Amino acid sequence: MRIIGVTGSIATGKSAAAKCFVKKGFYLFDADAVYHELLKNNQKMKDELVFYFGKQIVVENKISTKKILSKINELNIKKLNSITHKYVIDELDKVIKKEKKVVIEGPIPVKEGFLDRCDMVICTSCTIETQKKRLEERKKYSPSHLLKMLSIQLPTLKYHQLADVVIETDKLTVKELGKLINLLY
Repeated sequence: MRIIGVTGSIATGKSAAAKCFVKKGFYLFDADAVYHELLKNNQKMKDELVFYFGKQIVVENKISTKKILSKINELNIKKLNSITHKYVIDELDKVIKKEKKVVIEGPIPVKEGFLDRCDMVICTSCTIETQKKRLEERKKYSPSHLLKMLSIQLPTLKYHQLADVVIETDKLTVKELGKLINLLY
């Protein structure tokens, strides 16, 4: 297997699973990190976001993800994704051409541009209670921001349907997750 996709909702163990593949020599393509890097450096993407969401998403000459998140609803999330995914996918294509083995960590399993490039797609999954607990432990988000982030995630069943393998992470340690990844690989 040359390209592995790891997806799932926020705080389900995607990063831990992807790191297991990195230990096996895979290059990590963190789609979320690439998205944030593009927000800083890709003027075309920034222009499209400002055109659609308005100038109020710009704070101190930077796109504010918090401002975008405050505008997100079911319709806007689709528009946000249609703008940003093409740029992230362009970056992914560059990496795939250059690297022998790639693990893609992607919170949004895009059918064209992500899933269609993967030899196998793994979904990490856990209960909403576990997600909330993990997010609270990160102490990175206010309770209202946390609830907003959880509300815009895909339904768990949708992730499961798109994956070749689902790993329930509620009761797994990182070491146990690593053993499961070894078995899969």
